[in-house]
Amino acid sequence: MNQSQKMPLKVFIEEYMKILQPLSADELKAILKGMADEVKPHARDEFIKKLSPTYMPHPHRIPFDLDILDEIDSLKEDILAQGEEEPDWEHDDEDSLGEYEQFVSPLRNLFGKTAQLFEQGYYEATEKAYQVLFSIFSIENAYGHGIRTYDVEDEDTDLEEARARYFRSIYMTTKEEKRVPVLLKVMTDMGNRDFQSRPSLQEIINISPALLPDFTPFLQQWIEITQTEEKPSYDAGLREATHLLHGSSGLENLAKKEGYKRPRVYLDWMQALIDAKNFTEALNAGEIALTALPEDQPIRAAIGDLIALCGDSLQDEKIQ
Repeated sequence: MNQSQKMPLKVFIEEYMKILQPLSADELKAILKGMADEVKPHARDEFIKKLSPTYMPHPHRIPFDLDILDEIDSLKEDILAQGEEEPDWEHDDEDSLGEYEQFVSPLRNLFGKTAQLFEQGYYEATEKAYQVLFSIFSIENAYGHGIRTYDVEDEDTDLEEARARYFRSIYMTTKEEKRVPVLLKVMTDMGNRDFQSRPSLQEIINISPALLPDFTPFLQQWIEITQTEEKPSYDAGLREATHLLHGSSGLENLAKKEGYKRPRVYLDWMQALIDAKNFTEALNAGEIALTALPEDQPIRAAIGDLIALCGDSLQDEKIQ
């Protein structure tokens, strides 16, 4: 799944609400007619059902004491038991799934059920469910067969969104003073999995339109810990939290104070200014970066690319 082309859920909701709110009834009818014209023949019945005022995508709330956690534990036990059996060597030697393929569909189904739990606000159950579900990806037999994240991903199962729901559930169920250390540990561990992108605070924001409680003090504590404890895995988190809390000016201050040991902060600072279409300021930031960084620093090439991008945007051939 191409993450760069995927609109985050929070942005999607905000965008379609912004479009819908000022429209008249006739304009809404015209939009629905246009959507109806594009419906494939096999999907017409489902489209008509969705037009009903009583239509609900999940008609029955999942009770809090449902058996989903038992279902997940049972599936994990079956997967572990499969690993104790001798593989069927008729399978392709290059097939990393092997006989674990039978578990992919049930696993997708349980990820879907857990997403519904999250949507209904059962954060504690969601956290427990995802903790076990994600642990399944670490199981493999003596021959290296197992289920990977890319085996489960499809049009209906987005595991990076599942990861974001997991993180947000932890945020919502953890006491304020413990949120940062707990999430730092979980996000660092998840960063070692085979996802396309590294874990980020932005995904916790983007997975729901609701505001996160006590987010400002959370970011302040996050910055304090990641800046004090100099672990390589903390650097990206520090830069992101600084941007979320203080904007491009925060990245500027961090670059000027610690750019020598965090050279990627120059890229983040420039990119933040470019995203805000402040191309002249981005150029100035690029000049500061090239002056500060040693000539053998590989990241200078990426900074040069951003400088060229600014030149394109400003239509300045000399800069290009």
